[in-house]
Amino acid sequence: MKNWDGTIHISVSSIRIGFLWAQNLDPQTYPPNFEENLAVLLEKRKEPLSSEEEERRKKVRDMLRHGRYKPTGRGKPANEYLLREALKENFPRINSFVDINNFISLKYILPISLWDLDKAGVREYEIRRGKKGESYIFN
Repeated sequence: MKNWDGTIHISVSSIRIGFLWAQNLDPQTYPPNFEENLAVLLEKRKEPLSSEEEERRKKVRDMLRHGRYKPTGRGKPANEYLLREALKENFPRINSFVDINNFISLKYILPISLWDLDKAGVREYEIRRGKKGESYIFN
């Protein structure tokens, strides 16, 4: 895809969403110092969250609560899974795209998604709350 000419409709006013579009990247190439920065972050995440980070974690959970959905168990935000994994010896690694995404999520305690727009095969996206009768497989 040379240029993205899609449309994004957002109908949830209580959240902030950012988008980044990139092309011609190699999933095996990492930015300089990535390994060192990841090691420092993983060490930091062995400590308790700061009060600001804990507040952000709670706000993310509050944002996800809607209708009967509860962000617990397998439905908890990805950043909480990453926090738990940071305590282990072998932090999960996939490729540079996913690893950088996980680094940012872990650093800022925010859930982040990564989409391959070519594989999605559509040019129009809608960000909204689920409607009655709809379901979504979260993890």
